[in-house]
Amino acid sequence: MKAVVFEGQGSQRVGMGKELFNMYPEIVQQASNIVGFDLVDLCLRNPDKKLKNTEYTQPAIFVVNHLQYLKESEEGLIADFALGHSLGEYNALVLGKVLDFETALHLVKLRGKLMGKAENGGMAAVIGIESHEIHSAIVRASMENEVFIANYNSKFQTVISGIDESIRSLEEEIKKIGVKLFVPLNVSGAFHTPFMEHAKIEFSSELENIHVSNPEVQVISNVTARPYESDSLKELIVSQIVSSVKWRHSIEYLLENGVSDFKEIGPSGALTKMIVNIKQDYKPLIENQMQKIVAAKKPEVKRFTLGNPAFQKEYNTVSTYVAGSMYKGISSKELVIKMAKAGHLSFLGTGGMTISEIESDIKTIQDAIGIHDRPYGMNLMCNLMKPQFEIETIQLYLRKGITIIEASAFFKVTKSLVLFRLKGIHLDSRQKIVAPNRIIAKISRPEVAEAFLSVPPQKIVEELFSEGLLSLNEKLLSDRLIMVTDICVEADSGGHTDQANPFTVITSISALRQRLSQNPLISEVRIGSAGGIGTPQAMAAAYMLGADFVLTGSINQATVEAGTSDMVKEMLANIDVYDTAYAPAGDMFEIGARVQVLKRGVFFHVRANKLYELYKNHSSLEEIDPDVLSMIEKKYFKRSIEEIWKETTTYFAKSNPSEIEKANRVPKHKMGLIFRWYFVHTGRLALSGDSSQKVDFQVHCGPAMGAFNQWVKGSKLEDWRNRKVDEVANILINETHLYLEERFDTMLSPKQFL
Repeated sequence: MKAVVFEGQGSQRVGMGKELFNMYPEIVQQASNIVGFDLVDLCLRNPDKKLKNTEYTQPAIFVVNHLQYLKESEEGLIADFALGHSLGEYNALVLGKVLDFETALHLVKLRGKLMGKAENGGMAAVIGIESHEIHSAIVRASMENEVFIANYNSKFQTVISGIDESIRSLEEEIKKIGVKLFVPLNVSGAFHTPFMEHAKIEFSSELENIHVSNPEVQVISNVTARPYESDSLKELIVSQIVSSVKWRHSIEYLLENGVSDFKEIGPSGALTKMIVNIKQDYKPLIENQMQKIVAAKKPEVKRFTLGNPAFQKEYNTVSTYVAGSMYKGISSKELVIKMAKAGHLSFLGTGGMTISEIESDIKTIQDAIGIHDRPYGMNLMCNLMKPQFEIETIQLYLRKGITIIEASAFFKVTKSLVLFRLKGIHLDSRQKIVAPNRIIAKISRPEVAEAFLSVPPQKIVEELFSEGLLSLNEKLLSDRLIMVTDICVEADSGGHTDQANPFTVITSISALRQRLSQNPLISEVRIGSAGGIGTPQAMAAAYMLGADFVLTGSINQATVEAGTSDMVKEMLANIDVYDTAYAPAGDMFEIGARVQVLKRGVFFHVRANKLYELYKNHSSLEEIDPDVLSMIEKKYFKRSIEEIWKETTTYFAKSNPSEIEKANRVPKHKMGLIFRWYFVHTGRLALSGDSSQKVDFQVHCGPAMGAFNQWVKGSKLEDWRNRKVDEVANILINETHLYLEERFDTMLSPKQFL
């Protein structure tokens, strides 16, 4: 069997194509018109040395490859398989009739332009050691998020790619392990790495409107080292820009499938030399008929993406990774800006902030990233005591053009959520409903999920209409959509928690969606996972449970951008998985809601639980033992009950006077308000980093923080000062990919099927 292999960038030579251009003048002229320059002049005379410029080089190599293949095919060349090295894969796709020549050249032109614009990147060829040794060196240097393997060319020839400065500093580390050659390449971009993600997004947008056909000849993908499948053609073409070129693995796949003859197309002959080296090091996986039978039973592993690509399209993100909100601005404006610029969705932690504080942070965010240019959103936390504050917050969001909110701690659909969801809904020219405002609801109970998977309650709709907050059109269209675009299933998380088990709650709510899926609006709702996610293994488990996206929380609190004190960040960066506990939720104190908090080095959880026990077992402060009350004043509050009550009445006199009236009538309510003060106070202490009262710090946190700390131990990320929120996101995404690939390889290896 024969495989035709096409060369990629780096094979260019002045004079290439000389004997071909006169043979196919019409194709050459067509190609020159498409790319906008004279291809013959470029290849034969190289004006201004443009052949070194990626934008010119890629179209030139592609056209010369194509012409050479036409000549060879006219002379009788027939391919059983086709593959190309990086750029050369586009020639393979033309051979396989996946793309026509003109379309492929348009894509190559765009690809060259996008890659040519890349800056601050670098690449280097590493010769003489194996790729796993290189990866180990990258890990030892704590550069997993800065340097990646771009090309697996042969057993002892690998190309690395990443931040230029990091490539240079990594050279010394690699030379320690006996490398023969370390050759920096003359490029300005970190090609075939996640740093090309924005190029991928623009390229994907172009490819979306292009027709592709099922392969007539099997084309091997650089991304998977397996043949292109009909259901993943565009996905693989796009992914090649940010993925490693698995050349060695591709050749080995062909050898395993009976290919013995390789015909190289291109001006340099470099691939033939690589293939000779790969053959020399190749050890057949199938050595007898029994193993062939076993291998035949092995299911094909298709390349996978993490989560649901529809989520990325909906929110204009580069991933299905979300940084959730943390109250009092711990998920700060700086955090949101950083994540948005990296292409990830995140939410400002508005719980506990005033309207003016929220408005100020929105302005800062929108000044930095625009109103709708980058992915970001706002949190809305359930406010049982002040439902009107929810309405005021939503009205602010609507004025400021906020179109994405994360709804937290809701146990039913409220007026504020209905207002946000329905505002601006209309019909497009095809009479299809358009809802500009999207809600991601964080939920841990199936019955709450069912309420959010329903149309807005008509009683609330009527009320909003009567108050003039909804138009007649918005009211009439209200039964044509459901409350959420996405549900995030919250397991045992930091902060508010129902202590749910992810394995049961995700599957339960997924089953609910399936049961209700006769409504097409519900079947389109994506289900995400939150709580306990701090390592690649945890993220992998969430995706394998069926999560369309994942949301992290606790781990982002110990990042540079988090809006809490350095003292809290230091405390969090040193905890383990067992250093958390449960305490009453201050904002829902009376109903017994719970939060998960830091317990290492603090007494907050003990004292908060004591206050709740006293509240539950007494009808007033006067019923509490005077000695106990005195101890609480001295040790917990560090001030008298009278002082706290004075501060409390001053606050509610401005914000909600009815609370004072009720407290004067109902002694238990007064006790609840005074005890609530402790929760507000201890949160402020943590945010300010008041070391004199460190034992009273209230820090919402789950065991994911401890798991993350253990995972990064010994690397530069052990120090929270090196934890940038976008880099934490990227490294988790990349390592989750690697972990799943390794697990799939292990589970689906031939010995598993004996």
